[in-house]
Amino acid sequence: MKRGGWCLAVLLLVSSTAAAQEKEPRSWFGAGLSYAALMFDDTMFKDFFDEDFLNAGTLTFSFYPVRNLALTLGTGVSYQTGKAVGEVTGRASGEKLGLIVSPTYLEAAYRFDFAPDQILVPSLRAGGDYWFYWEQNQFADDVQGGKSGWHGGVNLGLLLDRLEPSSDFELMSEYGIENTFLELGATKTWMKQEGLDFSGYVFQAGFLFEF
Repeated sequence: MKRGGWCLAVLLLVSSTAAAQEKEPRSWFGAGLSYAALMFDDTMFKDFFDEDFLNAGTLTFSFYPVRNLALTLGTGVSYQTGKAVGEVTGRASGEKLGLIVSPTYLEAAYRFDFAPDQILVPSLRAGGDYWFYWEQNQFADDVQGGKSGWHGGVNLGLLLDRLEPSSDFELMSEYGIENTFLELGATKTWMKQEGLDFSGYVFQAGFLFEF
């Protein structure tokens, strides 16, 4: 957790410099909707689900206290079915297995956004995580719990308003949306604990709407 704290401190320090350059942010709030591929270092997931990743949908809500700083709360959900694996044989049994994973996180991000209508906006992110899981077993008791950890990542936003200015006007007039971004992201998670280990990588693609 110490490394995560240092990353957050650096982001806050850099963003304070941006606050001196601009008194008001371009937008106050942001809301995002994206697809995420949860890829784990633990090979156990591939044994149960025949794949080393889970598909998830995520929602994010951001607050911009200054132009270059985003404070974000994110949550998501993933559901995957598979078959239990025998401890001795290592082969899939007839027992069905379901796994629900809900990753939730709070993070700070420094956005390299320095010009009006900047078409590409990269960002650096760091924060803390809590992942809830619910393991549904066909012939045994269900198991549920949570894992905590932290993450660091990068994002790249493409301002879609620059590609189609007329759509920007329509969204602004109807919903109050000032900017629409296509967001691509990659995140490294550190959550190694006993039992299920969600450490690995998260790759995301989706949309960010700024108000």
